[in-house]
Amino acid sequence: MRVVYVDVLFMSNLAVNYLLLVLTARVSGVYTSRPRLLCGGALGAVFAVFLFFPELPPAAALVARILLCAAIVLVAFNREPLRVVRRVCLIFLALSFALAGGMVALMALVGPGGLEARNGVPYFDLSLRMLLGATLGIYGLLGLIFGHAGMAVKSKTVEIALENSGRSVKLKGFTDTGNLMRDPIGGKRVIVIAPSLAARLFPEAESALLGVEADPARLFTQLSAAAPGRFRLMPCKTAGGSGLMVAGKIDKITLDGKPGHGYLVGIAAQELETAGGCRAIVGV
Repeated sequence: MRVVYVDVLFMSNLAVNYLLLVLTARVSGVYTSRPRLLCGGALGAVFAVFLFFPELPPAAALVARILLCAAIVLVAFNREPLRVVRRVCLIFLALSFALAGGMVALMALVGPGGLEARNGVPYFDLSLRMLLGATLGIYGLLGLIFGHAGMAVKSKTVEIALENSGRSVKLKGFTDTGNLMRDPIGGKRVIVIAPSLAARLFPEAESALLGVEADPARLFTQLSAAAPGRFRLMPCKTAGGSGLMVAGKIDKITLDGKPGHGYLVGIAAQELETAGGCRAIVGV
C-alpha cells in the first residue's frame, strides 16, 4: 500500500489549484486579486486532503469534486455577479480536466506508480521540483491554447459612471486587453481617465494638484499628504515605454449600469479621447 504524505498532498494541490485559478482568470477575462486566488487554492488543498482518504462511491466522489470546484471559484471570484461566477466555474472545471489529462499523460511517460487518485483527488509521487516543473509546463501549454479565448469578448465600449465625495462624472470608455495594470497591494484593476475628469471627482485640495504636477512620483507624494491612503503609485506600460501612474480609490463605479467592484481610477498624464468619443480605458 502506498504511503501518502499529507504535506505533499496539500502542497501539490495548492500549487495546482492556484495555477488553475490564474489560468481561469486569464481565459475568462475576469480578474481578481492574487490573495483571493491563493485563498481559493488553499481552500481546495485543505478539502482535497480530507476528500482523499475516505472511500466514497464514484457518484458521490464526482458530486463532492464538483462542489469543491464551485467553492474554490466562489472564494476566488466572490466579488463578481452570480452569472459571471457560473461561467468562471465552468471554465475552471474544463481547465481542471485538461490539466488532469496532461498530468496523466506525463505520468505515463515517467512510469507507472507515479500517480494515484482517490475520489477525484490526485496524489503525485514526485519530488516537489518535478511536480512544479510539470505543472508549470502544462500550465504554459494550456495558456497558449486557451489564453486568448476570453480576451476578445472584453474589447467593447462601456458606459461609466464615477461617484466620489458627492461628485459624479459620466463618460464612455472602452475595455483594453493591453491595460493589465493591477494595484500591487490589492490586485485591483484600473480605469484610466484624463486628469481634467479626475479633477472633477476629488475634493479641491486634491483636484488642484491634478494637471499641474507632471511627475507621477511627486504627484503621488503630494496627493498622499492631502489624502493619506486614498492613492496608489503603480507601474504602467505605454507605447512610449514603461513608467508610473497614480491611481485613486473612489466611492462608487458603475459599468453599463452594473456595480464595478475591484477598480481604481488611474490618472493619465494627458487628455484621452478616441474617435468614438471614449474618454476612459478600462482594464481587464
